[in-house]
Amino acid sequence: MKVKPLFILLILLALIGIAVWASRQEGKPLIDNPSETFESRDYNGKTGLNPGNRAPNFTLTSLDGQKIALDDYRGKKVILNFWQTSCVPCRKEMPALQKYYKKYQAKDVEILAINLTYNEKNRDDIESFVKEYDAWFPILLDQNAEAVKKYEILSAPTSYIIDSKGIIQKKHLGPMSYAFINNIIGKIK
Repeated sequence: MKVKPLFILLILLALIGIAVWASRQEGKPLIDNPSETFESRDYNGKTGLNPGNRAPNFTLTSLDGQKIALDDYRGKKVILNFWQTSCVPCRKEMPALQKYYKKYQAKDVEILAINLTYNEKNRDDIESFVKEYDAWFPILLDQNAEAVKKYEILSAPTSYIIDSKGIIQKKHLGPMSYAFINNIIGKIK
């Protein structure tokens, strides 16, 4: 049986199409419709997740019941850290975040630790985690994945480093060491 060149061409085009589609699926957020919640798509690049873009604002309730908005921290450098209690790398980086916060909180640097509350089994686990690591910085509860959607968080820990003007300077996936935090914060205004 002789295979026709047109048939081979169609098979190759189909394989290329599948490969292109699959490559575009990697790194997509695990939320239903990010275009409805991702602010940069609404503001023509003025707000977004790339270095140089304004960090999307959000308002969440802290573990101690306060309403906290990212915009409340304008004028300070901010580390947004997305985490959850079952995350081993989150446990690894928590002492580094606390050490940095303890030393630099009075120097216009804030850490906002955003717990992926919608994904936690029990709220008591969050409180136990915070006590275990003696975390002093604000712990924000993302009960409805509001911040997760805006920041298109795919895994924990994920951190955004935001300058005093509210501009994203860096995104970091995975745990951060004290030396890394100190180095990156020292480079931004």
